[in-house]
Amino acid sequence: MNKHGMAKRNSQIKRNNQIKKIKFSPELVQMLAEQQQTLQEGQTQQQRINKAMVEVFGNLTNESKREIKAYTDAQLGRVDERIDRIEKMIPLTDGEAMMLKQTASKKAAQLVKTILYRRFGNSDYGGHEFFNAKYGHVIRTVYSLLKHEFNVIKYTAILHVQFQDALDFTNQITVDSLPAKATRLTDKQIEKLNEWEERHGLSLTPKED
Repeated sequence: MNKHGMAKRNSQIKRNNQIKKIKFSPELVQMLAEQQQTLQEGQTQQQRINKAMVEVFGNLTNESKREIKAYTDAQLGRVDERIDRIEKMIPLTDGEAMMLKQTASKKAAQLVKTILYRRFGNSDYGGHEFFNAKYGHVIRTVYSLLKHEFNVIKYTAILHVQFQDALDFTNQITVDSLPAKATRLTDKQIEKLNEWEERHGLSLTPKED
């Protein structure tokens, strides 16, 4: 080490030794202690403030979430109401109308067979033409019941949302639920029946009053 470096090192050692010899007065020690305590208390207070702020902001966030959810639910409710109103205006689709027609046709045929069986003891009595005549009478009654039940002027105007209800209603129709005029034989029907009876050498069914 050169002379300059040695002199600089000796000077630093001398200053350090001087610092070690410094005696802090009791007042200075007390003041430093108070400042340290004040600093710690300040840090503790700041921590409390920070915690309170977190809680406040947390509450505000939860409140905001509740407000947003309430607003969203209200909007979704209005959308659902609009969809319900739209659905209540949509009539049967072509496929649904066809299925309802097939269901009504099948039900009418079953009803005619029951009517003939109760009247003559044979669901095939009277032949094909007589059956068709009575079938036309009964199917019109089935459609009339459908229109009355769903308050429409034609069965195809039944609403899309009522499709399943319309099917269920049709399937539940029985001979006993038909109006009396639907089960009686009209004069034209009896004419068809008498023609068949004459061909088969049977007694003629009289016209009904």
